[in-house]
Formats: sequence, structure tokens, C-alpha cells
Amino acid sequence: MKNLVASVLTFLTTFAALAANPVCRVDYRSPAKAYEIPVELTVEVKENTDLASWVLDQWVEGFKVRVVEVDGHYMATLTFADVSVHTMTDSDLSLSLKKNSEQVTVTCPARY
Repeated sequence: MKNLVASVLTFLTTFAALAANPVCRVDYRSPAKAYEIPVELTVEVKENTDLASWVLDQWVEGFKVRVVEVDGHYMATLTFADVSVHTMTDSDLSLSLKKNSEQVTVTCPARY
């Protein structure tokens, strides 16, 4: 009986972790200031698709930060004016963009 209870609790804990909104961290650094903010991704379902995606889409001090997570795969883009960097990964995400003396880094833990 104890094994059954332990199995059920493990399943529920794992399910709750997978169902929770993913949280990424955005770090901003410049000579004048530095801060980091945790950002919870929001669910997005596009028309005529069978998968929901988790999305982070915001501006940070003139930098455009966009992260999309679908089925354990991250796609991220950082943009500042005419400079842009992009990456895709199925593990931990870390992407940085430096423009002059300012830098933005976005990090997200692997989902699965």
C-alpha cells in the first residue's frame, strides 16, 4: 500500500511540474544598471495547430526578447535595432546579445 501511495504522489508531483508555466530569466546589464527578472511564459494556441506553445515576448531596455517553447524545444530570438541572434535547443536555453555597453541574456531550464 505504501508503494502505491508513493507512486501516486510521484506521478502527481511530476504532472504538476510539467503542467506549470515554464519560467525563464532575463538579465540586463549596462554600466548604469543591472537587474534580472523571472518571466513566466504564457500559453499560446495558434489556429489550425495541434500543439500549444509557451511564449515569452517582451521588450527589455530596447531589446526585443522572444522565446517559444513547443514540446520541449526552445526557439529564441534577441533583437536590438538591426542586430539579431537566434538559437534553437531541446535542452537548457541560454542566449545573449550585446550592443555597445548593454547586454541582455535570456535563460530557460530544459522542460523535460
